[in-house]
Order: sequence, then C-alpha cells, then structure tokens
Amino acid sequence: MTTLLEDAWETYAKNIKLVLLFSIPFVIAFVIPLLAPLPTYVSGGAIFLRTASIFLNINAVGLAVIIISSFISLLFLSFAFVAISMIVKSERTFTRNLASAIRGIEKYTARVFVVLLAYALILVLVNILGYFLGLEGILTPVVGFFLFMAIFYAPTAIAIDNKSIGQALNRSLELVVEPA
Repeated sequence: MTTLLEDAWETYAKNIKLVLLFSIPFVIAFVIPLLAPLPTYVSGGAIFLRTASIFLNINAVGLAVIIISSFISLLFLSFAFVAISMIVKSERTFTRNLASAIRGIEKYTARVFVVLLAYALILVLVNILGYFLGLEGILTPVVGFFLFMAIFYAPTAIAIDNKSIGQALNRSLELVVEPA
C-alpha cells in the first residue's frame, strides 16, 4: 500500500504544473452549476437541484439554463478527469508521444462524458419517479449509491486502459464486486 501512495505522490509531485493546469476544469465544472438560477444549491461539496422547486415554479428558460450548465459542467469534469489520468498513464507506461495522447484525450473525454451523462440522466429520472411515488428521499440516494458503485472505476478504465464504455463498466463492476 505504501508503494501505491508513494508512486501516486511521486507522479503528482513530478507533474504538479500539469496537474494544477488540468485541475482548472474541475473548478470550472463546480462553478458552472452555481451560476444556474435556483433551485440549485451546494452541500457537502456536491451540487444539487431542489426537485420540488422544479415541479412547482420553474420556467422553460430556467430549466434550459440548468440543463445546459449541467452538460457543460459534465464535459469539463470529463476532460479534467481524462487529462489527469493521461498524466498518470504517460508516467506509468513511459509513453511520451504527445500527438497520440492529445488524440486520446478527445476520444476518452467523449466516452467518460457519456458515462457521467448517463449516470446523471438516470438519477434525474429516478428522482422524478421518486417524486411522484413520494419516495424521492430514499429512492434517489439508494439508486445513486449503487449506480455510482457500478461506474466508479469506469472513467479510469476508459482513460488509462483504453476500454470501450461497455468494457469499462463491466470491469468497474468486477472490481467493486470482487472480494479483496
């Protein structure tokens, strides 16, 4: 375990300028939904929508701003995740071909974006269903937790192992379910 932490520290310390540069999209991804009109709020480091407000007092413009800002935020988050993963990949595999890494960033970002977008859309649909069933307080968190467990390793498998979305999701499930 210490070698894993030492390797991670060494990689990040050696590439601190790139890591900081590619961390800017994480900050942007966090700030964009905050600029959307209410009913968004921040709690515990995450951005949430007040679903009751959506059903009661939101107009088409407000909904469009929330949807567009969420898409852009997910795109920035996907790019940041892939860019930092590519730093680790280049360090651990000793690949220095910048052109192939840049081409890979676009492909991997698109794949990670699809995974995160699907996760977000499923949560929205479950939340709407939970609202109508009166179970939004329990249904969304439970589905979100188990779905997140299923996709937890998928972005890494996409960016570092060059897996397709299906292969990455399968590998993520295997890693989560696999006994230690």
